[in-house]
Amino acid sequence: MKSAVVYYSWTGKTEAAAKILQELTGSDLFKLEEAKPRKSSTPGFLGACFSALMGGKSRLKPLAADLKAYDTIFLGTPVWAGHSVPAINAWISDSELKGKKIYLFVTQGDKKVPQAVFDSLKLRTEAHGGKVMDSTFIQTVMKEPLDGEKARPVLADWVRSLEG
Repeated sequence: MKSAVVYYSWTGKTEAAAKILQELTGSDLFKLEEAKPRKSSTPGFLGACFSALMGGKSRLKPLAADLKAYDTIFLGTPVWAGHSVPAINAWISDSELKGKKIYLFVTQGDKKVPQAVFDSLKLRTEAHGGKVMDSTFIQTVMKEPLDGEKARPVLADWVRSLEG
């Protein structure tokens, strides 16, 4: 079984979680990058939230690897305005996921489980042939980097639950 962690991160929080998940699972790591980088200003943030809210899709740079060889994918995204981000929307829309086991992980500032995000991601992923097996989220704090040591126990518990 070959596994990959595929993620998008604008501010580094989802990336911090993805790197910990890679370490815990031994998966290969792939970062989704937008062809046109987002500006980190307030207008850029508001535009990003609006784009997520509207279900927008980003143009992505080509991924460094062909994921056909992977049967398990950990897919990571931040939550913006209660929705998945345009980069993840585009990746799912453009991917052939037939026969792949997908595990969703998200980072968000809210304490509430982002069930609507999980449901939306599951619906779209399964429409492209993937099977969503499980999901988890890591709570973050706006304008603060994600402390890897805060995320580690959440991710370690999740990975242990997947093994058992």
